[in-house]
Amino acid sequence: MGLKKAQTAFSTEFPDAYIRIKKMVITPREETKPDGSVKKPFYAEIVILVYSSKESRDNGDRAVDALRDQFKLEKTSDKNFFKQGYQYIKTLQRFENAEDVLESEELTEETDERS
Repeated sequence: MGLKKAQTAFSTEFPDAYIRIKKMVITPREETKPDGSVKKPFYAEIVILVYSSKESRDNGDRAVDALRDQFKLEKTSDKNFFKQGYQYIKTLQRFENAEDVLESEELTEETDERS
């Protein structure tokens, strides 16, 4: 999975930019609630790469931009952690309204699930 949305990097416009999570590191953090109880939610640190296009990424070209961010994972969600990551990325102003780009094997899985 990836995302598609126009991006600008190094003063160059990339109208078909492809956004992909390169790496995700999941760590628990201890948090103390006001009542004194302790919980350990999980946070994900993600490395996001931006390519000029999906074809560029598929051809092994270098990313035109990279950034890091982090978000709190929802362990009760039925979405896997990477899907949660892409959902989170779409909440960032830079990537608002990005469209999902499914890989060919994901398209097969989607079709199989609906049969």
